[in-house]
Order: sequence, then structure tokens, then C-alpha cells
Amino acid sequence: MAKTFAALVNEIQSDLGDDTTTYTDAKVTIQLEKALKKVSEHLPYVRKVSYFIESRTGTATTDTADALVDTTENQFLTTDADKVIHNTQNNTWAVVSDAQYAVSDDKLVLSKDIMVDGDEKYEMYNEGCTSKYQINIEDVTDWVGSAKHGIIAVEYPIGTKRNFIIDGDILTILVDSVSDSKVADPATDTEVLVWFETRQRVSQLVDLAGTVNGTVLAGATTFTIAAVGSGSEVIAEDTLFTFYLFTVRGTYKIKYDLTLSGGGGTIVFWPGLESAPANGAIVVFIGSTLNSVQERLVVELAAAYCGLALQADAISKGGQAVYNRYLEKREKAIAELRSLQKPRTKHSYPRD
Repeated sequence: MAKTFAALVNEIQSDLGDDTTTYTDAKVTIQLEKALKKVSEHLPYVRKVSYFIESRTGTATTDTADALVDTTENQFLTTDADKVIHNTQNNTWAVVSDAQYAVSDDKLVLSKDIMVDGDEKYEMYNEGCTSKYQINIEDVTDWVGSAKHGIIAVEYPIGTKRNFIIDGDILTILVDSVSDSKVADPATDTEVLVWFETRQRVSQLVDLAGTVNGTVLAGATTFTIAAVGSGSEVIAEDTLFTFYLFTVRGTYKIKYDLTLSGGGGTIVFWPGLESAPANGAIVVFIGSTLNSVQERLVVELAAAYCGLALQADAISKGGQAVYNRYLEKREKAIAELRSLQKPRTKHSYPRD
């Protein structure tokens, strides 16, 4: 079982042979966070994130100003906000408006008037994208490592590895074709799995479970949570959670700190829910991403950092040898981290 944040702090203090007089919880916490970052550089936490390609096409049926109307396909969704519309006939572009994105399943409000004739062909792409082969990865901000944007693997369709190109926050999948992300049938083979190397984390939450309170739809990025204890704990930004027994697929990341009131509150997270959870579904917060070896190295590193940070006090008690002992402890832990790193390899995958 993974160790809690408090348990790691206690182990670090024990390693230092201190009764918290010199190495207080607050001071140790600072060095523990530093040690977690260092471990992440060499042994990151690999997180799988699910995306979907966007490749809907159609033909406008009227020339309504600043809008796209398609009464033939009836394929627009309330989740289409910020997606890109390309008038392929005139090579003009617009974005689905934030303010009033979906009037109905046959009309979208656009950022500007690009369907001037009312019979132009169009394609829809993901936010910030310019082709149906692209996904937007801007919301993954906790990536680490030498790989660009922390990405080490991409699958499309699921089970088939692909090569890819990253330009800023846009990832292009190197394939010859993608499925139609049509709504009516519904679409098949539109899911993309991306593996990111991300930072290791240990949550300071004491209560690691709660329940969904109310009706929540698939694609939602917020809901009311209840029964996370009964007090005013803080669910910190970047905390990860899943659903008990994986009743909803995926791992989700809290976007903003939330101070609970009576064990409840409204969480905002990413990505959108893969499916709709039941009212009362159990949410499980991930207390730690570390394995037992990584926990040991975090403790050793944090203890060394604590000793080095207070080197003046250490030298006054035990001379220069005290400082050197902490320095050697740090270097030994870092050397072990490096030895555990797996070498990177490159692969070439088919496009078909």
C-alpha cells in the first residue's frame, strides 16, 4: 500500500534522527516536494489520456449570418464550443463561439461569417487544429522528461501504435486516414490514446474518496462532490482521481484548488468525463503515484536536501563531515535514480 504524505514526512524526520525541533513538518514538506520533482525527472509517472479525433463534414443549408446551419446532417453538439470550422470551398475559417455555441443540433454560432452563400461544404476540427488528423494537448501541463511534451506513445485506433509530430500544443497523428466522427450512427474508431510522462505526486488529502452528487453528463468537466470526510480539507490542483471499479473510464486531473465545506464542493477537472457517472458513484482520489522503490528514494533525497538546507546548523554540531554525509547521500540517491531509467528507443510505425 502506498505511503501517505504524512507517513513520508515522518520517515524523513526519522532518517534525520530529529524530533521535529529542527526539521519541522513545514520545512520537511518543502524538501519533500523538491525530492518528488527530482524523482520525476528520472522516473516519471506515465499517465494515459484519451482523446477523440474530430472529422465531421457536411454542407451548409442556409446563409444565416455568423452561423453554420446544416439541417441535413443534424450533427452539432453542446460540446462543440471552440472547435474549428473550415469552409473548404472558399478556404475560410471560424471558431464555434463560446457565448452561444449550440443553438440546436443543426445550428452553430460562429466567431465570424464564413458561410456567405449557404451551400458551402465544411469540415470540423478539434480546438486549435487545422486538420482531422490533429488533437489538442494543451491541458496536460504536468509533463516532465526529455520527450517533447512528455509524450512517449500514441495509439490510433486503440491498439495500433503510430508515429506523430508535435507543434506547440497540437499533435498530428501520422496516418493516411481517420474515421468519420459522425454523431448519428454513432462514430467508431475515433478514440486516440496518448501516454504522457508526468510528475510524481503524493496527495495531502486525508480522505481519499467521495461521491458524485447529482446528475452529471458525459463530457462534463465539473460536478458536485460529497462525502469527502466532513470538514474543510483542500483538494489541491493537479490531484488525480478515478471512479471506483472504473464505472467511468479514465484518470482525471483537478484544475483548481477546492476548499471543501462539510466534505463537499464543486470540482473542476480535465479531461471531460468519458461517460456519465451515476448519482452516488464513488470517486477515488489517487493518494500516491510512487512505488515502494520510488518512496525510498524520495525519503533519502528529501532527508539529504533537508540536511544540506540547514548545513550551517549541521556543521556547528558535527563539523564539515556532516555536510559531506548529506551530500554523499543525495548523490547516491540520484545515481540510483539514473540507473533505474530505461533507455529510449525510436520506432517507425505504419501509416495505414
